[in-house]
Amino acid sequence: RDSLSFKPESRAGIQLNYKPSADLSLVGQIVARATDTTPNIQWAYGGYKFNKNWELQVGRKRIPLYYYSDFQDVGLSYPWVAPPPELYGWEVTNFNGASLRYTNTYGETNVSASLFAGSETVKDPRYLLLYYPDKSEVSWKSIVGGDMEINHGALTVRGVYMTATAKSKVPSLDINDSAKLSAYGVAMNLDLDQWFVLSELTQLERKFDAAGYSYKAPAMTFGVGVHLGEWTPFLNYAQYKE
Repeated sequence: RDSLSFKPESRAGIQLNYKPSADLSLVGQIVARATDTTPNIQWAYGGYKFNKNWELQVGRKRIPLYYYSDFQDVGLSYPWVAPPPELYGWEVTNFNGASLRYTNTYGETNVSASLFAGSETVKDPRYLLLYYPDKSEVSWKSIVGGDMEINHGALTVRGVYMTATAKSKVPSLDINDSAKLSAYGVAMNLDLDQWFVLSELTQLERKFDAAGYSYKAPAMTFGVGVHLGEWTPFLNYAQYKE
């Protein structure tokens, strides 16, 4: 870019939470971005708690592929202007489906986990514009996955794995690809009050069986920061490959 601009990361949104009863909850979130001023529904789901440990959520949510997926649009929750695009830049970020969530505490260790399934279709995803500057459509069907997060004292560890059938269409170029997609991610964060360490790595693999080839896209980020009053100096390195 020839000049500094905050426009790509500017956004505004509203989130509504409603609890008709102690066990039932309804959540909705609408976000508009400077790069896409059309308001988009990011969250629209209902949750039912069977007991204090188990909850079923049905509707539209973010795919929990990354550590910051659930609160990616809440800038106050991390030290970056935005999470590193080397990891957080795929063409599909949401899904319509269901997830079964579990939370519990074992001594001083907190555990949360979920199983999720669904699908999503995105028209003209910005990721595909890197390759095809034409009208396009991407569908992730049969999304199935699970994640688990463990917190003990200063250490938080999270792992996730998912699979899907990814289809891409670019009508003007007669492109109609289908691939088996698999992805995993691992995050390890350390919070030592004044000092903190953030790290995450992911890898997505697409297998194009009809064409007889596949490719992998590993990505990682590692950063160290320190709280100094109202300031937080933070040094981060991120990398993406194909």
